[in-house]
Amino acid sequence: MSHEILELINEDTRIHLIPFTENVQVYIAAMDIFVLASYREGFGNILIEASAMERPVIGTDITGCCDAILNGTTGILVQPRDVVSLEKALKELIGNSSKRVEMGRNGKQWVMENFDRKLVWNKIVEVYEQLLS
Repeated sequence: MSHEILELINEDTRIHLIPFTENVQVYIAAMDIFVLASYREGFGNILIEASAMERPVIGTDITGCCDAILNGTTGILVQPRDVVSLEKALKELIGNSSKRVEMGRNGKQWVMENFDRKLVWNKIVEVYEQLLS
């Protein structure tokens, strides 16, 4: 990040730079919308965490993020490096509180049905059993 951009960010009172924290849930709870505009992810764990906290999520349509968002149901997928696409998604959710709430509820339900730790552990055991047989 260039010095000029960092200076603009630091001077803008609407932007809050948060240092590393182990208490991410405190900040997610303060959000209306969670955005991960990443170019590359292994898996969007933070998107799952935000969804579990009933936050609508916006992420880029890349490997990892697209696996953590049900586009149009739990959040919105945007094209990577496409500011217009991101702006459109943000405006859509900022201007529609009922849609934010619905996506947040859908996200929590989806996470509970698909990412419960016991469910994930059982799936891992199944994979190991298949590999061993």
